[in-house]
Amino acid sequence: MRVQRRSLVGALLAPAILSGAPVLAGFNDIVQIFCDVDLATAGSCDATADGMKFVSSVAVSPDDHHVYVCSSQADTVLPQKESLSAFSRAADGSLTLVDQEVEDSGGVSTLESCRGVAVSPDGNHVYTAALTDSAVTWFSRNPTTGALTFTAGDSVSDVEQGSELSGAHAVAVSPDNQHVYVAAATGDAVAAFSRNTTSGDLTWIDNYIDDVEGVTGLDGVEDIAVSPDGKHVYVASPNDNAVTVFSRDDSSSSANFGELTFVESKFDGVGGVDGIERAGEVALDPDGDNVYVASENLSFSAEDWFAAFSRNATSGALTFLQSFRTSALSSPIGCGGLAPTDTAIAVSPDGLFVAVSSPAQSAIATFSRAADGTLSLVESICDDIFVVGSDDIGAVADLAHSPDGDNLYSAGGAFETLATIDSDCDSANVDLALSNESVSTTKSETACRSITMGPDYDVLAAGDLLAVSPVIALGNDVSFDGEVTLANAVP
Repeated sequence: MRVQRRSLVGALLAPAILSGAPVLAGFNDIVQIFCDVDLATAGSCDATADGMKFVSSVAVSPDDHHVYVCSSQADTVLPQKESLSAFSRAADGSLTLVDQEVEDSGGVSTLESCRGVAVSPDGNHVYTAALTDSAVTWFSRNPTTGALTFTAGDSVSDVEQGSELSGAHAVAVSPDNQHVYVAAATGDAVAAFSRNTTSGDLTWIDNYIDDVEGVTGLDGVEDIAVSPDGKHVYVASPNDNAVTVFSRDDSSSSANFGELTFVESKFDGVGGVDGIERAGEVALDPDGDNVYVASENLSFSAEDWFAAFSRNATSGALTFLQSFRTSALSSPIGCGGLAPTDTAIAVSPDGLFVAVSSPAQSAIATFSRAADGTLSLVESICDDIFVVGSDDIGAVADLAHSPDGDNLYSAGGAFETLATIDSDCDSANVDLALSNESVSTTKSETACRSITMGPDYDVLAAGDLLAVSPVIALGNDVSFDGEVTLANAVP
């Protein structure tokens, strides 16, 4: 984040008040930390659940009512095998455990080393990907209680499907609810399935395997995402240091509905691409304009952290925009990490913020997102041993925003925690009347919006923005990127 040269013209009686860079938005407050009952530091969290050993993936239901998280290891202190936990979500985002589906209990036998979880867009089912069991499992979801129901046969594994499903690591459901795609780390493959929207049942369509029929960039693939328009699928591969693009047949009348076609792979260090060494997580913004790829296995040195790409909505092809290294984040001295581990990345539902975890600093950083998809650091929070209430948000393996944008959920694997973070910020309607011809005005912006007033001026109001005629006061909660030219302002 930077503050560039600024100038004031016109009839301002007082200048805009600009804080130094970087500026803190102050909106990422921890609401609650849920942790396993056998956690050593259980006094700092809500330790009322078992079976949260190395929670690895978190997802929020599309109706905002429930949160689902799966664990990738069995407990050792109070023995319980891997589980899929269901939580109800209160108005402030805090959680209450309502259900657990446990490995080798109630007929469930395909959750060992659960690494991925996804809720179907229609809210009817929850899908999991289990690394050791090399399986995808689905559960019917009660939309009122959030509770899950498993029916015998509601899973598919490499025993049935073949080695291409081996090491199932991530699962994604298409926006039209018709298909499910699985990233298989050991199989170096992506598996495509059609989905019965009533039962949730999956029927195999095809496999796409690394170095077969021209496909590249799938060695050890760990994450997968479908574009919001349903036209493309993106996967991240740590062994290939790559993000790979497939086009998806999204026509329901097509004989090839749901099938994928390889488009391209972007490799770290090739063609100017940087920041995706050990690429392990991929996410898109809600409009599908950009793709963000985060790296895993970070150390305390300044290694690749994550990168931003622009997306061609027609072809799905990517253009590299920028990259970040861990050295870009300066954490307080008390913020210690537990690297190596996975890095998580999540884009807010309004597309204005991108949250990225940094295992090396035990931190979660929030970036503002400009119109072209490039990012600027707003603030970070960390597991600071000197600050009460920041405990146990380290070693974050996954992040998920609630669809209403009010909360960010953080799955801290090594600390066995699920944290609720208040990612909403106070909003106030502001009308800006600027007479300078070089400045365009966007009226009635809210305080969590990016206000663009010309090609060189972008204001991210992540907190308080006060406009009282004839003064504009942009306080410590507002960040800037570009040259500011103000002429006048009225409320």
